[in-house]
Amino acid sequence: MTRPSRQLVLDLPHRAALAAEDFLVSGANRAAADIVDRWPDWPLASLMVVAPPRAGKSHLANVWRLKSGAARLYARRSTKATWTRPWVPC
Repeated sequence: MTRPSRQLVLDLPHRAALAAEDFLVSGANRAAADIVDRWPDWPLASLMVVAPPRAGKSHLANVWRLKSGAARLYARRSTKATWTRPWVPC
């Protein structure tokens, strides 16, 4: 027999938290956060951040975007079939 849950479900509003002060720096992401913090004094003109899903890559990219004043680009999910086509804005 399954007991009913005693956990309360609260209908609270959701706020996206993608600013620098919302990014939690840990040992696992410190190197990436440090290089973003050093912008525009990067050794090269670009940066690639590689990490597992839900590791904070988009959040860190948004931190850099806000710091640099870069525009936000939206792209469709890529498939192998679209890799050779020119990029088309959404």
